[in-house]
Amino acid sequence: MLSQEVLTVKQGIWIDKSWLLEAGLGSSLQLLVKQGEIRIIPAEQLEAEQSETADTETGWEVFLSLEKDGHVGKLPDASIHHDRYLYGKE
Repeated sequence: MLSQEVLTVKQGIWIDKSWLLEAGLGSSLQLLVKQGEIRIIPAEQLEAEQSETADTETGWEVFLSLEKDGHVGKLPDASIHHDRYLYGKE
């Protein structure tokens, strides 16, 4: 169910606990603040997003390191024999 309310900020904003429960956010929250946006998410979700970002960065590091062992123009039919060149499989 979508709930919407227009607020006039005087000193701060109060978010009723019922809205947090309705959104399924739980009791442990993280606030993400950036220009034009404030996001409220469960603390566990932020940890999962950070872990996913770290995994992605590690994946790119591994991918980009593959070129270090390559020999430019020395791998004939690389698209056909990529398993052999990358993994040593025949």
